[in-house]
Amino acid sequence: MHGLAPKWVLKLPRFLRAKQRFLEIGQQILNKRRANNGEIRDDLIDATISYKDANGNAFTELEMLISVMSPFIAGMDTVAAMSSFLLYDLLTHPDILRQVQNEVNQHLDVSNFTSEMFMKMPTLHMAAIETMRMHTIAVAQPREAVNAFSFNGFAIPKGAQVMISGSASHFLERFYSDPYCYTPDRHHAPRQEFRQKHAYAPYGIGAHLCLGAGIAEVQFPLNVAMLLKRFDVMLDPPSYRLKLANNPTPHPSKFKIKLTGIHP
Repeated sequence: MHGLAPKWVLKLPRFLRAKQRFLEIGQQILNKRRANNGEIRDDLIDATISYKDANGNAFTELEMLISVMSPFIAGMDTVAAMSSFLLYDLLTHPDILRQVQNEVNQHLDVSNFTSEMFMKMPTLHMAAIETMRMHTIAVAQPREAVNAFSFNGFAIPKGAQVMISGSASHFLERFYSDPYCYTPDRHHAPRQEFRQKHAYAPYGIGAHLCLGAGIAEVQFPLNVAMLLKRFDVMLDPPSYRLKLANNPTPHPSKFKIKLTGIHP
């Protein structure tokens, strides 16, 4: 899609099967909505079906399929990955885990969640920020140079395909003390290291900043909070150490947990 792999990859049987299944799911979503007797829900699917550009042109069927499937990659997959990263970080830092559990047990009402509850769980919030700093999903974004420019002695011509890494600054000592250490406290006042200019960009950079940035910052820590509210968990096996996979986005490879207790 971004020209990051050779074209022959698009002919591999494994890719073709995955593409077919991806489009089949999108087609099922569209077919189900079209058969819904004209009921309007005013959501992404309805907007995709009814879309017209300035010239009155609608999306092609393929464009519709890709549009309705985008939340599965841009939403569900990334939230699942970040939830796993956060859970791993907490389980490997017992002191922080205990602080989060105390906040969750005291303030979280699973049946009636409000934003005010989240604001009363600062350790959970700062732990989530630190997880996003260390395990950024959008590690780099492909861009095209609109104009020629020079960067660090390199001449970049107009039209060049470039990769911009917003996560590179997450490990610079000029922004973060001991940057490879998982330290949620660094984000509390008065330190607030992540608020320094150019220091923190887990959702990308510039005009193409992720549209789901605001909700993601609540959604994935809330997933973990709800799990901790109901269960005691541990790594399985306890000796597991983080390994990365990248399909379609970075996530923990072979990451498993074991439920060791249920809370009433």
